Amino acid sequence: MKDKVKYSLFGNLLSNHVLIFFLVFLLNLLIFISFINGFLFPREGITNKSEDLETFSRKVFGDEYIESQKSKKNVHSIVNAPYDRIVILLIDALRFDFTLYDPNYKKEQENDESGDEEKNTSKEVRYFQNNMMHLHHMLKTEKDKTMLFRFQADAPTVTTSRIKSMVIGSIPNFLDVNENFSPSDDIQDNFVEQLYYNRKTVTAIGDDTLSKLTKNVARKLVYESFNIFDLYDLDIKSKGHFYEEYPLDYWDVLYVHVLGVDHVGHVGKPNSTTMKNVLKDFDIFVNDIVQKVKSDEKKKKTLFVLLGDHGQTRTGDHSGFSADETDTSLFIYAPLKFMPLDRNINNKTFILYDKDKLERDNSDSPTALSACVPEEDQCFVESYKNYHSALNDSNKDRTYFYDVRHTRQINLVSTLSFLIGSTVPFCNVGNVIMDLIPEAYKGGAPPTASASSTASASAPNYGEEGSDSESTPSSEGHPGGDNPPGESKPSAELNEEEGNHSKLYYEVLNLHYIAELNYANLWQINRYLNEYEANYRVLKNDDYFFIKNNWKHIEEEMVRFFQPNKKFLDIEEILASEKEEYIKYINKMRNLMEVTQKYFYIIFAAKKPSFIVLCLIVNIFFLIIFNIFYLNSKLNCYYKSISAGSFILLLTVFFIALLPLDMYNKCLYLLVLPLLFILLVVGNFFSKNKFTDFFRFISYVKVSLVCSNLPEANLKKYTAIQPQGENSIHQDKSAHVNAGDHAKNSFFRRSFRFFKSLYIIIKRSIARSINIVLPHIFNITKCIFSLKKKLLKTLMNNNYFLFVAIWSSCELSFYYIFKERHYIHFLLIAYVVLSLFKCESFFSLHLLRGLALLGVLVVNAAFSFTPGYFEHDMEKLYLKKPVLQMALPTSLYFFSTLFINCGSNKLLKKEIKMVMLLGWTAQFVLVFLYFLKINEQVIFWHPPAVYLTTFLLYLFVILRKSSIIQEDRVPESLQKIHEVVVTLFLIMFSSLQLSLIAYSNTNLSVLLFLYTTLFFFYFFFVNTNNLEENKDMNNIKIKWIEENKQVHMFTNLEDEKKTVEMSQVNTWVKEKFDLKLVQQKCTLLDKCSMLDETDATQIQIYKLVKNLPFFSLSDTDFYLLSAILIKYAFFLCGQKFVLNALPLTAAYIGFNKYDWPISQVYIFVHMFFPMLFSLFFILYVFNLRKIKMLTCFKRVDFYNFYFYPLINFFFKIIFLFSCKCLTALWVAFYLELHLMLYDYFMPNFFFLTAINLVFIVFSILMLSLTKYIFLR
Repeated sequence: MKDKVKYSLFGNLLSNHVLIFFLVFLLNLLIFISFINGFLFPREGITNKSEDLETFSRKVFGDEYIESQKSKKNVHSIVNAPYDRIVILLIDALRFDFTLYDPNYKKEQENDESGDEEKNTSKEVRYFQNNMMHLHHMLKTEKDKTMLFRFQADAPTVTTSRIKSMVIGSIPNFLDVNENFSPSDDIQDNFVEQLYYNRKTVTAIGDDTLSKLTKNVARKLVYESFNIFDLYDLDIKSKGHFYEEYPLDYWDVLYVHVLGVDHVGHVGKPNSTTMKNVLKDFDIFVNDIVQKVKSDEKKKKTLFVLLGDHGQTRTGDHSGFSADETDTSLFIYAPLKFMPLDRNINNKTFILYDKDKLERDNSDSPTALSACVPEEDQCFVESYKNYHSALNDSNKDRTYFYDVRHTRQINLVSTLSFLIGSTVPFCNVGNVIMDLIPEAYKGGAPPTASASSTASASAPNYGEEGSDSESTPSSEGHPGGDNPPGESKPSAELNEEEGNHSKLYYEVLNLHYIAELNYANLWQINRYLNEYEANYRVLKNDDYFFIKNNWKHIEEEMVRFFQPNKKFLDIEEILASEKEEYIKYINKMRNLMEVTQKYFYIIFAAKKPSFIVLCLIVNIFFLIIFNIFYLNSKLNCYYKSISAGSFILLLTVFFIALLPLDMYNKCLYLLVLPLLFILLVVGNFFSKNKFTDFFRFISYVKVSLVCSNLPEANLKKYTAIQPQGENSIHQDKSAHVNAGDHAKNSFFRRSFRFFKSLYIIIKRSIARSINIVLPHIFNITKCIFSLKKKLLKTLMNNNYFLFVAIWSSCELSFYYIFKERHYIHFLLIAYVVLSLFKCESFFSLHLLRGLALLGVLVVNAAFSFTPGYFEHDMEKLYLKKPVLQMALPTSLYFFSTLFINCGSNKLLKKEIKMVMLLGWTAQFVLVFLYFLKINEQVIFWHPPAVYLTTFLLYLFVILRKSSIIQEDRVPESLQKIHEVVVTLFLIMFSSLQLSLIAYSNTNLSVLLFLYTTLFFFYFFFVNTNNLEENKDMNNIKIKWIEENKQVHMFTNLEDEKKTVEMSQVNTWVKEKFDLKLVQQKCTLLDKCSMLDETDATQIQIYKLVKNLPFFSLSDTDFYLLSAILIKYAFFLCGQKFVLNALPLTAAYIGFNKYDWPISQVYIFVHMFFPMLFSLFFILYVFNLRKIKMLTCFKRVDFYNFYFYPLINFFFKIIFLFSCKCLTALWVAFYLELHLMLYDYFMPNFFFLTAINLVFIVFSILMLSLTKYIFLR
């Protein structure tokens, strides 16, 4: 027999449960931090900067060409920018349909004030529609100077990420979302920085995001941006600053960022009269800006740009990938007329066509053209495209009042840079928006030139592709026909003499300007690709080789188009040939730019091979830690626990030191710690005694299977275990036969014998036939049924791991994750039903409680399908917020004062009870007065006061050194566990009033669902079986455990010497029971040679404790239902695993502004309160179950009956959620980026990991608290 306290580095380390849980927490935290910092999708940073415009231009075209262009003052070029200034108005969350007029929408129906605004969410009433009428009028009447685009954003659609992407001209990282709350100015080369290098001045007005992201804003008139309740103040100040700054001459770019539309969306929803008023106000503001630009046309050419950073859903949220979130607006007003593009130029940007142009030019129906941008089915939900008559199926020919185009947000920075005379940022991958380029000749072509125009040139450009030879770039040959690259058509100096020229002449001049800007942009993109390839590994696919080959040909051909002092001869044949060559060259560059941009999207979204390393390390870690720890808790619990305080401190310091190493590259620095831990385990633990511990770990897998499939030693078939008299169970059955019925029984006996003989004859005949005809069928069938029986038995014995595998595999299904907020209800209902099938009687109290619980769960499931259930700012069903604000605080306070005098709480000391009642009363008064909203001081100070009061109550309960219960009223052996139960009760009920504050800005009704559901679960969990039926068998098991246990963690060694008194039981049954256990032990020792008798005995103790038939609901079922309930509570309270559904309004409780870090705390409490409260509730029920069980026994060791089940409870839930996290992590690697964003895979992993981290911290705290109380 082994010593009762053993020493082994392997066993001692793994016996420290707090250390094991801390290491698991550390690993999950490392994965989480790597995730939020873009480890999965790292875009390595290139810190190079572009040169000033003149240096850049000379590198691209050569000194002689640039000198010749600088001398041509009447022709626009890369060094002669067309515009002097730019005014940029960014309206946050300006969805595309907010600016696009709907001709079939009747605005008059909004005047019906009798309807409820919340009900006007149908397709008939859209308050956000047709409000920007000045904008619509300008687009209709000034088509040559105005243009509207559907401005497509990339996910994540949050403001910081969008602005960062636009000023750099690059593709964002998905997890740039974490910068939305703390933007950094340490970003790559950007538009503002290049304006500074080119000696241009930027002034920023309004929201402060741009000024936080960039360093070179000359004048900042900005304000904090996170107060979503500020619908007007910031915008009013911004407009005032604009009117003051616009007349001044110092600025070159005036940037104005207003937030009214975004804040109304978050607070009042898009379909509201408030949104209607805000949009009309901005429409007037836009008209004022345009009028000012018009009045200054003679002095300075000012380009006006109106844009949105992202859209918003019908609930006002954003950050995802749906069309409502990615489609925003871009409106341009230019004092110079836009250049008419030749229809042979590949420019597929149109989504709606100007019907007047089509009729005037007798053009074909645009539906026959291939230029229209295809509508991408980005999501499975309804978007604005479904109800806008110009965009849905009702407008089949896609005609409209004016042309409406499409472009990506990343294309804007390169276009604006060239139009104002700045350099494109080094990391720009956007293309030049050719529709915005003005005519090359300043002032446009003279009117006399119109007589010589050609029909093809006057036709509007709808992006129709020409012939294959014109539109398809080729890496072979030269598109210039017979002319080699070094030669050109007859040419001399570029003609700059004033005079009349043909329209074809000006068309060629325009094409030269387009080619010049496109080549300069493409040159910079190719330079960025080369630099990126030189520093990092890139994917060398077909697109890569296409880019390299075609760029080589484009670079070779550039000398024939960009010659110094080049001029065009105004001869129609020569100009027509030049025009054809230019169009071919432009098409080749445009096609290459599209492929290059697509390639950058691929390499930026490509997962790094290091991700596989991360997954491998994670899986190895979990394999080692979870398997060894799980089995070590059962087999090696008698090892002395190692003191790990200094080790935990060292790991924490090391981890904190690693964080600064996570530089801009987002490399593998964070993997060092888990990798070192794996090496530590392998190098130090498994190398002892010639790697015997390594083989021991491998053998543990076999031990696990053997343990779970041991035959039960329950002896249920020996039903007569009560002490009997002389008439034992072997009494003669004939004594019960009535002699008077002998004749009657003889007749029935003969009949029975006849049918029995007939049955035997038929059976033998069939058996003989089977043996002759099909000799093997019977054996095969028997084998199948035998295997089936064994399989079912194995599954039943391992139902926990079966459930883990099934629920984790659900992470592979899009439909489950997308609809998990509904499916989780059915999952919980199904498991409750399965647990009810185990009832021994269909008329038991447990069944009645289960049916009542099922009724509540079914009602919850039905309510989850109601509209608006998962909207944070809407009360559920017909519950009214004013009624709930009065009823809930009063009801919760009443039940708190009632339950503190019930059950185990009666043991609470009077002084403790008085303190708690005073604290709860203070909470109730603060909450009640807050809901009354007496004045601003109450609204501001009461929420923090409730949080502070609650925190003080927590500290008072937890840190009290003496017991909080009356010890003389409880048996000494149960005092500590009663103290734990009362402590958990006080913590839970101290949180009730706090929950009302946390949900006061969103919806209080969900708390009613939560508390009602937990109330019914309480009675379902604590229901007990009929103890009299199992009393004697339990006595036998307990006596055997007491005689064989080896653990002394929470027991007094002096008490161990006392003899345990047991009830008298049948000696013959006890002997049978002991014999069965001996057979079990022999099986274990025979199949697992690494075990000794003490190990086998501990396994048997574990299984006996686990299978005590005390509760109607088994421990395993309780653990699994608890795990489901933790996640179920999250959805029950209206949460969703999507970033665009964060309860942002919860951050503004009391403050009416975003106040870091208090607002983050408010959001965290709102999101995770249901889960945390459910955790305390489950642990409270767990302790109640243990009290109910232990009070039935005179003497039980606390390790086997309390502490190990507690560890097992925490371990199993952590293991379950960790498996789900790992599954989601692996799935994320094989999905496309847009699928991860919209299909909730990555946000689901984000929230799963957060829940897992919270639960691990909770487990560590509860284990520490339990040890502190028990060993105090």
